[in-house]
Amino acid sequence: MLIKVLSRYIFNKCVLFSPRNFPPSTQPSYYSVFTFALPRNISRQNFSIPKPNFWTRKYFSSARPSTSKNSITADGVHKKAEEFRLLNDSFLSNYKNIAPSFGFNGLGEIVYRRTYSRVKADGKKEQWWETVERVVKGTFNMQKRWIEQNGLAWDPIKAQELAQSMYDKIFNMKFLPPGRGLWAMGSPLTEERDI
Repeated sequence: MLIKVLSRYIFNKCVLFSPRNFPPSTQPSYYSVFTFALPRNISRQNFSIPKPNFWTRKYFSSARPSTSKNSITADGVHKKAEEFRLLNDSFLSNYKNIAPSFGFNGLGEIVYRRTYSRVKADGKKEQWWETVERVVKGTFNMQKRWIEQNGLAWDPIKAQELAQSMYDKIFNMKFLPPGRGLWAMGSPLTEERDI
């Protein structure tokens, strides 16, 4: 008989196991899990592996079939996944004329323009509101692709609310992504190359 030793991975207090081969023993062939520091000094317990559904949360369900970034329709035509339309012009118009508070007596703005503001198609550098739009759209496009690839349901209404909240918080610098996120998120690097 062969005993399987199971590696433990923890996701929000849910313990998942993956089998690994272990030398034969006289133990029965059910899965045995050796645990450490369990209550009441239990050193070994029998365990059946549950269906892993740790990613199913409040806003996601497994109602949709898995799709990829590019899907094939019934006609055999390749259809590119629809881009997440997050921020409409009326929402963005509230932020276009607001001067961001970069701080540090103008040094923050110099660093932003030099490092994180990308060059647009017309040859001009991005403004702060455009950078935040690119970052938030890129983040939610990436999230939408991941959700659809894993067969989970995408809630566009909830995503719209969360994206607008994220835009407001980044614009007002209540939180910021890492520097490489400001520079790359939403650019061809993440949108086309999936990096």
